[in-house]
Amino acid sequence: MGEQHQPEKRDYIRIQARLPVRYRFLKSGTGGMQALGTASGETTNLSGGGLCLVGPIPDLDWVVELLMEKIAVWVEIEFPGAWKPVRAVTRVAWLEGLNEGTRVCSMGLRFKEITREAQDRILDYIIESQLPP
Repeated sequence: MGEQHQPEKRDYIRIQARLPVRYRFLKSGTGGMQALGTASGETTNLSGGGLCLVGPIPDLDWVVELLMEKIAVWVEIEFPGAWKPVRAVTRVAWLEGLNEGTRVCSMGLRFKEITREAQDRILDYIIESQLPP
């Protein structure tokens, strides 16, 4: 019997966008959140619910903990022009294309902690990017 493919349901529109991102890996510990390492990368797409980030993972041993949500990713997304950066804590939903030499991969990040103001700025950017010049 043939299986029917259901389209992926999304809460927000997603756009292709290459935006610079600084990010930090955070792990919960007895003294609160501990910063494990920082890196820089860029988005390939963006929505009100998350982003696809391409960049390095400083330690390949973190991959399992990232996927099990034991390590969170704090992001700071830079917008062109007068936009202020958006900061949020995310969780890794998926990870693919890991290059062991450079440790660069694509990570699907879902917003876990984001202010309403930050999310509104993302949505405003998405709307403005769809308007004719």
